[in-house]
Amino acid sequence: MIRVIHGEIWSEDFTQLNDLIRDFQSCVRFCYNRFHKEPELKFNDVRRAAKARYPTLNTRQVSDAVVQGQSLKTRHKDSKIIFGGRKAWEDYKAGNITKEQWIKQRDKQIYLRDDKTQKGNLNARLIGDTLRLTVGTRQWATYKLFVSDKFRKQLQELIGSGIAYNVRLVKKDKQHFKISIDYQAETPETIIKLNNGVIGVDTNPDRIAVASVSQDGNLANRPIRTRTKQRDCIRGFEVQERFSPIPKEV
Repeated sequence: MIRVIHGEIWSEDFTQLNDLIRDFQSCVRFCYNRFHKEPELKFNDVRRAAKARYPTLNTRQVSDAVVQGQSLKTRHKDSKIIFGGRKAWEDYKAGNITKEQWIKQRDKQIYLRDDKTQKGNLNARLIGDTLRLTVGTRQWATYKLFVSDKFRKQLQELIGSGIAYNVRLVKKDKQHFKISIDYQAETPETIIKLNNGVIGVDTNPDRIAVASVSQDGNLANRPIRTRTKQRDCIRGFEVQERFSPIPKEV
């Protein structure tokens, strides 16, 4: 089961992260073009070429770029790809946005994969309420991390578990990046108990049907079927009355 945590990182200066994303996205395009123009090339062939061309990226970051470039080639086959999206490209050609705006749209996100042989993510490490990114050879940048109360407990459990996780960063504005953290979690065991019978609900655009079965499998109540015009009036009332009766005042 895949679980996801959403939040934001904040800083007054994202220069190092912006430079990392610029080089990473350029590397993705380079890798895609190599696979596109020379289909006989293997993963390691492209990785060696990318590593030599982009010395600012470490081995893991280069591998992530190769994976993305190869995935794009596999997914789109011989179709043309417009990095940054067709709409932004058309807006740029029409003069609706500047070249700088188009480049910002094209180079605004990065996806850093986990490493299952290590704990967490070597290039995007969650430490307390901060995110530490590898931005060069033995160089790191640390940013303040914000998550809502909805994800706070989940984040703390993830950090304490040592489970590997992926990180996606998407630029929101000059001082904020959206962050998505996804990881593989154990699927909870499904436990179905029939001690009190079963209620079945079937919903459709024009009608709803509800029925209940006792623990021995016999129909306990007459099924409810309502159409659109009747549904708003009696659906809630009948379900509440039949399955969750409200005690009457004495």
